[in-house]
Amino acid sequence: MKNNKKKLIICTIFSAILFSSLLVVTSLSPMADIGENSNKFGTTGMWLGLAFLLICYLVPLLLYSVGISFMKYIMAVACALGAISIFFLIIAFVIIGAIYSIGIQLFIAIGISILLLIVNSRWMYLAFISKPITQSDYA
Repeated sequence: MKNNKKKLIICTIFSAILFSSLLVVTSLSPMADIGENSNKFGTTGMWLGLAFLLICYLVPLLLYSVGISFMKYIMAVACALGAISIFFLIIAFVIIGAIYSIGIQLFIAIGISILLLIVNSRWMYLAFISKPITQSDYA
């Protein structure tokens, strides 16, 4: 069980890194010029968004890592909502790419988004489906 908890923590940290990377990549790209409320790299809005994102990841993760196992369910809800939003974000990236002909930044953002979906799926698997291997499994 302890090994599974470590894997879940590592998977959560990796998800936070990917989500932060996605925020930075989109703020560096021409996509940041689309819309009046978009965050450009280096602006206060971008840094506040990044800080809020990391707090949303780290607070539940810290509570889970110190032994509050119920946090796993709160993190699962956040993971599911994140996966749904990333799925629709990929669709939006494809539509934006078709309309505005944005180049390599769009493909990087889509790649990070797909990796994030994979990591979130792995997180759900580790949290609820996988079971630790016991001695009776070898018998």
